[in-house]
Amino acid sequence: MNKLSLALAALAMAVCLPGQVTAREKLPELSASELAAVQSRTYPVSEKVVFSSAVAALQAAGYLGIEASKDAGTISGHTDAKSKLMFNIFWGLGKKKYTQTAQFLVEEMQPGQTTLRLNLFLNESKTRSIVFGNKATDAMLIRQGEPYTALMQLVDAEVARRKPLEAKADAATESSDTAGTPASDPEG
Repeated sequence: MNKLSLALAALAMAVCLPGQVTAREKLPELSASELAAVQSRTYPVSEKVVFSSAVAALQAAGYLGIEASKDAGTISGHTDAKSKLMFNIFWGLGKKKYTQTAQFLVEEMQPGQTTLRLNLFLNESKTRSIVFGNKATDAMLIRQGEPYTALMQLVDAEVARRKPLEAKADAATESSDTAGTPASDPEG
């Protein structure tokens, strides 16, 4: 009897301890000022370069359904996830899935200075009944720094790759402007 209770206690500890460890390993949430710092970057390039870099970063990160509006300066996309089948006593069979949405805002504050802001959301989509199709989606702002840092690093790399191309294009434009102006005629 004593051995049985010891075995049950050991089994209970083995089952409970992994859950406690993962709860402690959860990434800490950032304060409002820390979150604002990782959500925003200013680049010494044009709005065009930052805009195309943000779109390329979303594509490289595997986002789908990317929508961009140059007039508004907004870009958004979402990740894809497989839905999991779930059972509810009241609703019957349903589905649940988690996706992540990224939203960029690109603003040129002054010529050659562009600010990029990023918001990341965790979306939980539920279909309560496969038969009736009752759907609901909840979104929550991600407050951990790692996902922002990872996506912003992709944008940084894309901006760095495009920056020399912009400088060459600006130099070519300037040289064609000066070459196209007519010189004054000394005889006339």
